Amino acid sequence: FNSEEILFGNSRNFSFLEKRSNIKKGTIPTVSDGVILYAVGLVLLIYVGSYIQLKFKMTGIVLTQVMIISLPILFAFYIKSDFKKVFSLKLPKFKHLLGSGILWIGCYLLVFILTNIIMYYFPQNQEIVEGLNDALFIKDNLLLNLLIVAVMPAICEEMFFRGFILTSFKNNQKSYKGAIIFSGILFGIMHMDFIRIIPTSILGISFAYAECKSNSIGV
Repeated sequence: FNSEEILFGNSRNFSFLEKRSNIKKGTIPTVSDGVILYAVGLVLLIYVGSYIQLKFKMTGIVLTQVMIISLPILFAFYIKSDFKKVFSLKLPKFKHLLGSGILWIGCYLLVFILTNIIMYYFPQNQEIVEGLNDALFIKDNLLLNLLIVAVMPAICEEMFFRGFILTSFKNNQKSYKGAIIFSGILFGIMHMDFIRIIPTSILGISFAYAECKSNSIGV
């Protein structure tokens, strides 16, 4: 990923360091931009997201997701990016939807097996997960739980990872293999849960692969 760009980069490699008036319309985020956005998001998630989730529970989860989706949108707005290109806002074709469904089934089975293996060797983590679920979930309100725990993260995290981050890693790359793998691993790490890092990384890689094949975040 042109590591020398990150290690020895100048302001031209970091779009947010440029004055907005000097930035050309339609700018695509660079690898450096993606790394910076991820670092800022990770720090905010650790120090802000964790605090407000423990303090405000479900409301904290909502606020955390709003924070996650706001970062790439504000960054893309500042560097005058084409939102359709950066976030792959394109209706997927039927064959892509079908393919992503088959991919999801395979990945779900793999993740299910891996998670159970991890839980078998590290059973103490199950108690932590159950404790968090009891503390955060709203009782007797399945629809609201699904909206906050499933739908919101699906939208916000996709915009962050399969939108801005993946696009920045694909920038000027002939092959997207590295971008797919790297963005997937970062997706797993950001969940900061020992049980979920490997399974979530696999899901992140599969989601990124589907997005690159279809050029649509909708899959």
